Amino acid sequence: MTEYNLMDQENKENKMPVQKPEGSGTGALVGAVIIIILLAVGAFYFWGAKLNQGNDNPLPLILGNDSASDEPSSDASAGLPPQGNSDDADAIIADLEAMNTDQLDAQTASSVEAFGAGVQ
Repeated sequence: MTEYNLMDQENKENKMPVQKPEGSGTGALVGAVIIIILLAVGAFYFWGAKLNQGNDNPLPLILGNDSASDEPSSDASAGLPPQGNSDDADAIIADLEAMNTDQLDAQTASSVEAFGAGVQ
């Protein structure tokens, strides 16, 4: 029996202790934080590029956007006679009778032809 006790003591001494891995979750957490930061920086970069792109289209030209005044206005380039700013029905009828619609039609037709030639 002493042999048995002797072998039992040798086996106890020769056993290697089992090492437990000492890993922690900080590596995965740091990696996730870095990826989130990179995604946020990329999103801000593209968002800023879109905001700085601007609008290449020019603003439309609006003719006749003058402030109201009592003196008659005229759009000579369109062939219109001077017109009053009154809301009175008689003044509006007088402006309509003074306008030469044949000249206006001719100018409109020539503008359409010039536009058509420029498009083709």
